[in-house]
Amino acid sequence: MKKRFLLYLIPAFFLAGCKESFDDSMNQSKPLYSKPITVALDLKEGYKINQLTGDSIKPVINSVGDTVKTGAAAPFIAKKIDKKFFFKSKIIKSVQVIKTIIPDNVHSIQGKLSTITVDTSRLKKVKLGEGDQSLVLRNKYGIVQTGVPIPVIGKKMPFSEPHPVKASPMRFKDNATTNIQYLDVDQGLNYSYVLDVCEDKKGNLWFGMDGAGINKYDGINITNYTVKEGLSNNDVHSLFEDRNNNLWLGTQGGVTCFDGKNFIQYTEKEGLLNNGIISISEDRKGNLWFCTLGGLTKYNGKDFTHYTRKEGLPCDTVYQCIEDKNGNIWLGTYHGAAKFDGNFFTHYTQKDGLAGESIFSLVEDKDGNLWFGTGNGINKFDGKSFTHFTKDNGLSSNLTVSLSCDRSGNIWIGTTGGGLNKFDRKYFTQYDLEQGLSNNKLRKITEDKNGNIWFGTDGGGVNRLNKMSFDYPIPGNVMDNNRIRPILKDKNGNLWLGTDDGHVGKLAAEQNLDGGRLFTYYKVQDKLYAKGQRSLLQDKMGNIWIGTTGSGIIKYDGKSFTNYSLGTIPEGQSIFDILEDKKGNLWFGIRDGSIVRYDGKEFAFYETDQKLPGSIIYSMLEDKKGNIWFCTEGAGIYKYDGTNLIIYSEKEGLFSNRVTSIAEDDKGNLWLGTLGAGLCKFDGREFTYFTEQQGLAYKNVWSVYCDSAKHIWVGTDKGLSLCELRKNGQMNSSNNYIFYNFDAQDGLKAIDFNLHSVCIDNNNHIMWGTGKNVPFFDLNKKFDLDTVRTPGLNYIDINERFCDFRNLPDSDGRKISFSSIPSFRNFPNDLILPYDQNHLTFYFSAIDWSAPDKIQYSYRLIGSDINWSSPSHISYADYRNLQHGNYELQVKAIGRSQIWTKFSSYHFTILPAWWQTLWFKTAIVIFALLVSIYISWLIYLYRLRKQRMLLEKQIAIQNERQRISSEMHDDIGAGLSSVRLLTEMTKNKLKNTTATNDIDNIYESVGDISTKMQEVIWSLNAENDHLNNLIYFIQKQVRSMLEHYPGKLSFELPAVIPDIELSGEIRRNIYLVVKEAVHNIIKHSGADKVKLAITLEEKLVITVSDNGKGMNAESHNTGNGWKNMQQRIKKLDGVFLTKNEEGLTLIFEIPIKPAL
Repeated sequence: MKKRFLLYLIPAFFLAGCKESFDDSMNQSKPLYSKPITVALDLKEGYKINQLTGDSIKPVINSVGDTVKTGAAAPFIAKKIDKKFFFKSKIIKSVQVIKTIIPDNVHSIQGKLSTITVDTSRLKKVKLGEGDQSLVLRNKYGIVQTGVPIPVIGKKMPFSEPHPVKASPMRFKDNATTNIQYLDVDQGLNYSYVLDVCEDKKGNLWFGMDGAGINKYDGINITNYTVKEGLSNNDVHSLFEDRNNNLWLGTQGGVTCFDGKNFIQYTEKEGLLNNGIISISEDRKGNLWFCTLGGLTKYNGKDFTHYTRKEGLPCDTVYQCIEDKNGNIWLGTYHGAAKFDGNFFTHYTQKDGLAGESIFSLVEDKDGNLWFGTGNGINKFDGKSFTHFTKDNGLSSNLTVSLSCDRSGNIWIGTTGGGLNKFDRKYFTQYDLEQGLSNNKLRKITEDKNGNIWFGTDGGGVNRLNKMSFDYPIPGNVMDNNRIRPILKDKNGNLWLGTDDGHVGKLAAEQNLDGGRLFTYYKVQDKLYAKGQRSLLQDKMGNIWIGTTGSGIIKYDGKSFTNYSLGTIPEGQSIFDILEDKKGNLWFGIRDGSIVRYDGKEFAFYETDQKLPGSIIYSMLEDKKGNIWFCTEGAGIYKYDGTNLIIYSEKEGLFSNRVTSIAEDDKGNLWLGTLGAGLCKFDGREFTYFTEQQGLAYKNVWSVYCDSAKHIWVGTDKGLSLCELRKNGQMNSSNNYIFYNFDAQDGLKAIDFNLHSVCIDNNNHIMWGTGKNVPFFDLNKKFDLDTVRTPGLNYIDINERFCDFRNLPDSDGRKISFSSIPSFRNFPNDLILPYDQNHLTFYFSAIDWSAPDKIQYSYRLIGSDINWSSPSHISYADYRNLQHGNYELQVKAIGRSQIWTKFSSYHFTILPAWWQTLWFKTAIVIFALLVSIYISWLIYLYRLRKQRMLLEKQIAIQNERQRISSEMHDDIGAGLSSVRLLTEMTKNKLKNTTATNDIDNIYESVGDISTKMQEVIWSLNAENDHLNNLIYFIQKQVRSMLEHYPGKLSFELPAVIPDIELSGEIRRNIYLVVKEAVHNIIKHSGADKVKLAITLEEKLVITVSDNGKGMNAESHNTGNGWKNMQQRIKKLDGVFLTKNEEGLTLIFEIPIKPAL
């Protein structure tokens, strides 16, 4: 009972909290693309399955339907044909020639430069404090002291965080010829007039707006701050980030400092010289200089020191101030420039060599030269003389309002009305509306850390000139068709352009005297069968060969055009490629799959005895070893070694039979452009495949080109890819090559690239023929892709509501807690949220201004996620119904460089509800335990009462059985014994035989009744309710039954009989089964041996066997005794088995059930 009671004390509730386990290996950033597939060239058995597509490889079939043997060399010989019928020529007369001068935005320095040497003896020098002493500066707050430090305390303004606005991608002007994009009101900017651009140390761009405050741009969102958020004025003319990461705003209402947490205002009321701030700068000592409409102010963090004409300035309107490499402060003012060395102001005017009276901008270049922007051009000052550059010398406009010097030493010049200029000391490059500017009136110019040029405009928003720029110098209106197919650079550097359904044009290599380039358009196919060109070649003699679309071959010798017809069908007149081999032979690849060679005298078709299987010869190449390769449609590539031709198809491991283009790199590898299998590298032993899964722009490739820098340029149907070998720090075990992709967001007007449409001009500019004109790319620029900055969290939405954590409403402030808020961010550190604030949206961003559209993000929430999310352009993470616990959000980014950033982390906590707290759970556990104990006690009492009642019932039954047994023994038993005794006595007295027999029957019947009554008395007697009593009784009764039987009886009984209690009914049924079995032996068996065996294991097994005649099939299961045995065994839940071999064996298997 105690054991049972203890079982009910086990608690019924279990509380378990589990957290995801994170393998540290999960932090390892996986490559963005998978390992390329590489297969060996197999010229023996060949491949049966295409390992790229999984399709079965089909045999190559030629034009007559025969299977062509591939991978084996076959003689490649000239076909004997009727040359008069197939090769016809005629001179094309009266070709219309159209000449156009294409303006160039790049100009060398024109005319003679004006240089004036400064006469230092005539320069005006004013000692500090000895200027115009009559000047008394006043404002509405009284007289302003100048020349002495004035302690100042800024006015801290209440600050509220505005909701960011998602910006649309920057756009190109439809007619842009340069990679210039703009950001305006339609893209999310709040105003089109941008006065200044500033990049902070985190890479964010800040725009000072004319009347609209400032805009912060992180590449995804734009946040607008105005006087409502704490600015002193919405006209922001200048932006500057100091060495402490504070952002200073020069407005028409004073200076405002934004430390990322508060706006602090400095106006005339706080001691500022003048509220009209034009520009701000910082010197090496950390002093800030404010250029104003009323003079110059220096701020050292504590004091203002004002400089005016009284202190020695040439004018109180100061536009800009810079510190040169010698520590001098240079000022541009309304009346000339001034140099301040700490003691003297030295004045420079037009008389001393300046181009104009007003100096609007200043910059110092890498060589220490100073550049001045004026209303009459720009000046370069080398410390001794001024050199004057004007519109006559190459500037687009003389009214220059801003200057900047980039990291390469180029001077960028912003003008009013003339757009943007770049000066590299030799050439002026002009950018205006035609190149893609949104407006020609420029403001401040800034170079970002990626080398891109940003500038504000009046009415056109902000513009960005990408350093990786694609230019379109050829206008589309100079040709009949703007889809450019083949491109050729001739020996003089002229560029020849073929079109899709037009004629051929030539762009002169050099500029004319006016700075333009001559474009000559030859309408040579006007009188031929069809227009359009597929290939161009200049032979060693200088002839230009033109492969046309449907009009055969055209040769131009510089004077006249000769047309050659090949065959009679139109397919035979489309010449897809032309190759001149090292021996001077010309090879022509034709639309119908034919290959023609011209040795300078005769044309000949070449083929093998199997007929060539390819339907088009797309491209041809002679490698460094002298082998000629043919790229085909439908038959892979052919290799011709001068004698034999061998075909490499799918069976040999080239898993695309559609090969369009071919190039050889410096190591002798062949790079094959295919349709469907992407780019394939063949080193003579193995084929390696690069598709979208390895980073290629698209799987259909039309042009492949290897430049001198070992770059491989790949033109596809969906963009341009640059493939290069990874650098040592970027080596990847899965792929040693990396692909950089360019598309419409990079300045490409079309992303479909054409066959034979790539070459490099004399200026090292690479170009391509596309569906929309010819993009040029300057290979002189260092191709060094920038990595993405580590992404940062910007703000958090809670339950789909934007939160200004610095100004939370009281209802939220009582629920949400945190320790601090980082500067320039709108999210708190150590954020703790209640259980019902568990729908969180995290907004983050990473910056790469060279290719912002290529940035992808991956994130995971430690405590919720195990794996990183799949990379995508989505810049937010949304989590709903977060459970209580501690969390860490991790975000990383990857861009065009394909290098993952380090991940940034953000930790926060969601508290449990009151019913999820530890104290509540503890109380529940205690309560449940008490309830369990109480219920267990009640169950215990119930079972105890039930067992007591059952025990009392059993005792009563046993007592009743004992009484019946005693009474039957004492009364009925004694009476039967008396009857039997009287019967015996009567038998002895009678002599009549018949009467004696009747008395014997009575005697035996009384004996049987007595025996059965003794058995009943035995079964009813509770003292016999044990297994040992049963076994002894069975043994006794069997001996008695077989006492007079003529056979041997043997017993096999267990040595130890356990004390098992059995009910009277069970004992009786077992005994009667054994009795019936023994009775059958006596009556039917005729056996002379009988054995009774009893064993005890898991069951009570009783075996009764004899060696008699056994049981016949007819009597089996028919007798009542047999049926009784079966019924009794079934009642006992036992098993009744028989063996009818060498007598009869009966086995009774009975489970022992203790008496209740």
